[in-house]
Amino acid sequence: MGQCASKISGGSYEGNFSLYFFALVCVISVAQTTDFALMIEQLMTPQELKESGVSRLTDTQRHALNVWLNRYSKSLLQLANRSAAEEPTQSTVRSKCSPAVESTLAGNFNGWSGDTIFKLDNGQIWEQAEYAYTYSYSY
Repeated sequence: MGQCASKISGGSYEGNFSLYFFALVCVISVAQTTDFALMIEQLMTPQELKESGVSRLTDTQRHALNVWLNRYSKSLLQLANRSAAEEPTQSTVRSKCSPAVESTLAGNFNGWSGDTIFKLDNGQIWEQAEYAYTYSYSY
């Protein structure tokens, strides 16, 4: 089972959002098979609680916020699990030329002439796009 940092400190809430999100995902992933209770007080530092105004909420308001946090977290986890299940397991490397052309030449091949036209057995006709030679000299 993975471990997550229990305290994230330093910087503003906005600057550490990705760290908080990561911590939240860790907590959710550990507790996904059972009921759990996330509390905003566990996710924010005392300074962040004060700066965001959460520390001034009544017990009823804080409870409502924690209920929403748990409901939102569960729906986020369900969405992530659904997305992971729907993603193909194939390689994500894709050819820039889709689909690939697989065939053989119809007739004889006599080399490149700069304007060579190729007729393939699948009926396609291709023309050489550029005419260039690279010369190498050895002395």
